[in-house]
Amino acid sequence: MEPKLSIFTGLGPTLRRLREKVAGLTQVEVAARSGIAQSRLSRYENGRKIPDLVTLDRLLNCYGVDAEGFVRVLKEAQGAPATPPSDPELMARVREALAELGYSKNLSPPES
Repeated sequence: MEPKLSIFTGLGPTLRRLREKVAGLTQVEVAARSGIAQSRLSRYENGRKIPDLVTLDRLLNCYGVDAEGFVRVLKEAQGAPATPPSDPELMARVREALAELGYSKNLSPPES
């Protein structure tokens, strides 16, 4: 993984948590809703494959999660407490990494 993408350590467990805990869906349900094969979802969640941005976008939409929700669950997957406080530094790093990859949905900084 490229150094600038190290922020996404724990992406597999993050995707699994989003599916199970946030969206309350099975892999079969996500496959039916998103058009992504269940076997691919399994590889993403087990960390054997990293989704491209189009696929990540489809998954986040399927789970009803924006960038803030994604960061919260990513932080949990990296070992933070289950209900972490807002982490503006981590959010900024994730936004920057996603923007560099060309992902533009829900990336504007939160309004103060």
